[in-house]
Amino acid sequence: MYEEDFRTIPFISLGAKAGYQITERASLFLAGNFDENFRAKGDMTVYDIPTGARSSTTFKDGAGMDFYAFTMSAGFKLTF
Repeated sequence: MYEEDFRTIPFISLGAKAGYQITERASLFLAGNFDENFRAKGDMTVYDIPTGARSSTTFKDGAGMDFYAFTMSAGFKLTF
């Protein structure tokens, strides 16, 4: 088993939503979001699974991560 430590990672999130009113009670909408965690390196520590003992070696910059996501949603809204 291993544990990774990335410290602080830069992050950005952008979103937008547009709607169109069909009637007084009904509307349509379209929305989109973009999220990104920028590429980062971190230290990795290894553990022995049966004993839970921590390894004496820590791998500096032995772990890396990068993430981005784009989501879209659309819908019909009716108020009562």
